Amino acid sequence: MIKTLTIDHLGREGDGVARTAEGPVFVPYTLPGEVVRAFVDKGRGEMIEIIEPNSDRIKPACRHFGTCGGCALQHMSQKSYLSWKREQVEHALRKNGITFPVAELIPVSPGTRRRAAFSFKAARDGVHFGFHARKSDEIVSPEECPILHPALEKQLVHKPGKKASGPFARLAALVVRAKREERMIATLGRNGITIDMTGRPPGKNRFQSQELWDATAPFWKVFLNDELASMDQADDVIDSGGFELSVSPGAFLQATAEAEAALVNHAVTFLKDCKSCADLFCGIGTFTLPLAKFANVLAVESDQQALNALKKTAARTKKIKQINTLRRDLFKHPVSHIEMKKIDGVLFDPPRAGASAQCEQLVKSAVGRVAAISCNPVSFARDARILIDGGFKIRSLQPVDQFLWSPHIELAATFER
Repeated sequence: MIKTLTIDHLGREGDGVARTAEGPVFVPYTLPGEVVRAFVDKGRGEMIEIIEPNSDRIKPACRHFGTCGGCALQHMSQKSYLSWKREQVEHALRKNGITFPVAELIPVSPGTRRRAAFSFKAARDGVHFGFHARKSDEIVSPEECPILHPALEKQLVHKPGKKASGPFARLAALVVRAKREERMIATLGRNGITIDMTGRPPGKNRFQSQELWDATAPFWKVFLNDELASMDQADDVIDSGGFELSVSPGAFLQATAEAEAALVNHAVTFLKDCKSCADLFCGIGTFTLPLAKFANVLAVESDQQALNALKKTAARTKKIKQINTLRRDLFKHPVSHIEMKKIDGVLFDPPRAGASAQCEQLVKSAVGRVAAISCNPVSFARDARILIDGGFKIRSLQPVDQFLWSPHIELAATFER
């Protein structure tokens, strides 16, 4: 059904929300106050035309915006965009009964994303390689991506008239399996691009295929189904805050160096007077190494490969204090208040689900300072409520626009009691 709608506000995913007698209708790529014509079905709207545009509407930075589902907010002015993201944090706090001034969002620049996840699958017209269309299984093969670092974007470039023919896609075409969607994670490190992908090993001799070797040539390393499929055996290294961090295949990494620096500075500075710290969900040691400049650190992580990478970094790094590592699933078995008896500062950086079980242990402990990193305002606000109810007070809350033009927000917050 085609309807004329007035957009009331933006929802949590960045879609415009129109209020109707039948309930809210979510219309992507619209702005508050706009009057639009849209095809409406089951509470979702597909915009046909803008009748009355918002003055905040701007020209998108990418030709694929609206087709590729990677970005939701390129059509919004920078000032309004940053303000809306900050409001998402404030809203999540209010829902949990928390009132605290949220700092202005720290923006990140286009062309700085150093890691990206792509999808690819076989089709009648060749391999479709790129990003999913919005809320769809369809894969869009972009010819540009202004979010990506130029070194990554270059690998997307296609030959004129040939779909998905860039270096990434040529490699994908050699391992794609029929009727299966595969995944490729590309990371830009000091030595070049490392690929971690799924797919079918080509030929009976697996990695002896000359065609595969040729396709891996533009990249520093290629892992196929967790097995090295290229010649170089040297460690992957990321420059991070003055440290050379070893990187394990597929390990978590902050998406941009700019955002990482802001998060590390905010959290680590707050803990600088601590003598013994725990870095929970530590990954490859993005926060562990800066903490080890002034404190002994217990680094806890469930991914053994990430811990191995951290150990390599620590072994070759001078002028740091002791780092002890512990492999543990912190969702099932959080570090207990008893285990934190000699720890005076804690930093945690969990996945989107948050760290509620760990926060329950923190409030039982004698820890006086906590720095929290989060990529989800909703789970962050829930965890903050646990800490506050346990006697902590929020000292700072800094949002960072780690995920440019998406509805996602990164946070660094500090708590003390």
